[in-house]
This record gives sequence, C-alpha cells and structure tokens, in this order.
Amino acid sequence: EQSHLLVSVPTDNSNMSNLSGTWKLEKNENFDAYLKALGMGTVKVKLASATTPTMEIKQDGTHFFIKTSTMLSSQVMDFNAGDTFPTDIPGITTGKWQCESSWDGSVLKTVATPGPEDKDLQPTTILREISGDQLVQTFKVGDITAKRYYKRSS
Repeated sequence: EQSHLLVSVPTDNSNMSNLSGTWKLEKNENFDAYLKALGMGTVKVKLASATTPTMEIKQDGTHFFIKTSTMLSSQVMDFNAGDTFPTDIPGITTGKWQCESSWDGSVLKTVATPGPEDKDLQPTTILREISGDQLVQTFKVGDITAKRYYKRSS
C-alpha cells in the first residue's frame, strides 16, 4: 500500500509573497529551548545560539534557493515548493534530513525529519514569512515554539 503526500501549490502567483533577499539575523526568541527540545546537547545548543546567520533567498515563483551561512558552516537548500528533498545542517547534525515543503502564498513551510544518523533528534516544522520589513522564521518541535527575526541586508 502506497501513501501519497498531497500539497497544494498555487498556480496564480499574483498574490505570492517574495522572500528573495539577503537577510541577517537580528534577534532570537526561545531558540535555546527549541534546540534542547529538538534533542541537541548543551555544547551544540550554545554553538548554534551564538551564531548570527545570514540567509540568502532566491525565489522564482515556487522555486527556492536558500543558503544559510554562519562562521561555522553553510547550509544550501534548492527545491520547488511541494517537493520532498534532503538537506543537512553541517556542524550541528551529522546526517541528512528529509524535508517536505509547501507554500501557501505568504508562508513557506518545511517539515524536516532527521535521518537515522540523528536518531536522537526530533522532527521539526519551520515557517518562513515576511512580517513588515522582517523575515520571521518560526521553529516548532513538540509544544515548543521559537522565532528568529531577520532584517534585509541587501
């Protein structure tokens, strides 16, 4: 028996938000608690919390290229909304994560499930959306929610 993931991807792009730009982290809310709930150890929580990532997003309709860079590492995701794709988080986790993406016109949603190498980590949901002049990234695992606020740098 096969299971199928159905994702609604809008065909009319006129009402879609555009997340394109280079974004620099300004502040975190509850990020340490989120990382702990995700299953990360104390040292990696401190490393991840101490970084100030820059996120470069190139969006063409429902195609996304997202590069998140810190002094420690870079993560690149290149996908179409509605796709399932693998990614990794160098320096933070050891294995590949399986991601399911969707786009509702204003919010990019990614559900990331850790691979077998990261069996101690929990699945997580990440939302990206524009709010005023900021890009807000909302992270959810279990009943813990965290936010990261980014300001456009170019």
